[in-house]
Amino acid sequence: MISFGGAKPTPEIGVPPFAFGGVAVSRDGKRISAVSSAERLLVWNLEEGSAAVDFGDADAGVYGASVFSPDGKRIALAGHTVKMLDAQTGAEVWSRPRDSYASLCVAFSPDGKVLATGGQDAGIRIWKADTGDELAILRGHASYVDGLSFSPDGKQMASWSRDGQLFLWGLATPAGTRVDLGITKGGAAFSPDGRWIVSGEARKTVGWWDAKTGKKVRELSMTTQTEK
Repeated sequence: MISFGGAKPTPEIGVPPFAFGGVAVSRDGKRISAVSSAERLLVWNLEEGSAAVDFGDADAGVYGASVFSPDGKRIALAGHTVKMLDAQTGAEVWSRPRDSYASLCVAFSPDGKVLATGGQDAGIRIWKADTGDELAILRGHASYVDGLSFSPDGKQMASWSRDGQLFLWGLATPAGTRVDLGITKGGAAFSPDGRWIVSGEARKTVGWWDAKTGKKVRELSMTTQTEK
């Protein structure tokens, strides 16, 4: 059974009454968070059954995104407001209201000390995870930022915007250094060892870039692997 906004639980009938987005899985695989179309943040503990716990107003509309901290103790929520919540109780740790531009994606650095959000204003905001202090704004995208991924060592970040721009950022300075990897179709992800970046491309392929040089090294399709 699922309860929304303090209402009494209602029997599940196979089809949820709300749509869900902004889904995240904790690193230990025991919990899932999601934002409902009723603008509620819900968290499921997979070891305790299928009931969802309502963590309150997501203030996100259809744009909500959530992510668990690497240690699983907190959940960051991005939308019209950026929030940090206790992952066990849902208690608010900090909250930062935004302007008319919603945040569309959110990511923790591997050490959990830094949070990044990408939004409708084409900017990437870097936050101090424990206090919510804004550390930097990275500029360069020309459209909504829809995808963010930190490298495993936290020294780089890949970002993707809705107009197809794929960027690789060096994070040694507050302003960041930016390498334009080209135009892709969707998403940005690092390999677990941090050597590669991948993104879906328009020609029904997956592009593969060297994270040190920013050079594309391979394209993957259903049937072929093309070296560049």
